[in-house]
Amino acid sequence: MYTKKINFFLNNHYLYLFVLFILWYWFLGQKFINEPFIWDDLHLIRTYSIDELMSVWSGSWDPDGVETPAFRPMATLFYHTQGTIFGEHVQNQKIFVFLLFYLLFILIIKLLNKLNFNKIEIFLISALLIFSKIFTTLASWMTMSHLIFCYILLFLCLINYLNWLEKNKIINIFFAILFGIGSILTREEVYFIPALIFLIGLYFSKFTKKNIIRIFFISFIFFILVVIHYYLRSIFTEDAPQIVFGGFRSFLAHLLQSGITSGWFSFMTKITVLQFAWLSLIFFVSLILLVNISKISLIDIKKIFILLLISLTTSTPSLISSRAFGIFIPSIFSLALIVKIFFIFKNNSE
Repeated sequence: MYTKKINFFLNNHYLYLFVLFILWYWFLGQKFINEPFIWDDLHLIRTYSIDELMSVWSGSWDPDGVETPAFRPMATLFYHTQGTIFGEHVQNQKIFVFLLFYLLFILIIKLLNKLNFNKIEIFLISALLIFSKIFTTLASWMTMSHLIFCYILLFLCLINYLNWLEKNKIINIFFAILFGIGSILTREEVYFIPALIFLIGLYFSKFTKKNIIRIFFISFIFFILVVIHYYLRSIFTEDAPQIVFGGFRSFLAHLLQSGITSGWFSFMTKITVLQFAWLSLIFFVSLILLVNISKISLIDIKKIFILLLISLTTSTPSLISSRAFGIFIPSIFSLALIVKIFFIFKNNSE
């Protein structure tokens, strides 16, 4: 009877996801619900004039000229909608962000499900992610609502793309490109989307010539979209920071932190005992798998290798700008990689 109840819980993804969200709020989120608007909240989340909304399509996303220049018209449109509907009612704004996050996690679960993660793996990934510091950071920082919206569009893009690979329906790739454009126009952090599309396609599909050609073709389309956005950004926001690579240390920090459930620490200098224990466990299990690699199936090796590449790819924005909130997407795939490694270790140990 007890096992049946656990299986019922795990088989109902949205039920356990809702419970995890409530537990997060009960233990960590209560103190954020009544926090007033601060700093950027006051001038970004508001009702914009028609002229202001039009100007962001040919200029910087912030008509006030306070923020770092960037071409993010969808972000401003999102802030306008959020500010118009909820005004400065703090509790309603917080509930809205909470519901946005819930929608994002539903889409994350849908993607993991399509990538053939089992119910226990999905549960563990969800729990580790919800109780990581990056979740708390995004949930408590009001202006990060547009970043959550950006990620929602990104996962809608990925899910429609996988549906296209599976069913070959034009409508799916149309929506994948549409949501991808929306995501790019919301935040430059998703410039990794062409590589992500390519790698997820390889993870999802069999290695056949036809599949690789299809995956490469769609990845190239997204590459063109990124190039177009960067070109428009250079025209409309001349003062925007340019892409300059060189933050290799920040990249390593982001990559490492994305696999640590307790969150952000700057430049790998503040590692707690629990974080060290977690990293040691991952290293130990990974080492055993590496020593016994001949016993691991080619399919499992493929999964591990591609998930590692996705974690590396989604961490690349840190080469340009190192920010605490930038590890959310890498965290999803790093934790997915770690959970997958543990389950492969478990299956090969039986």
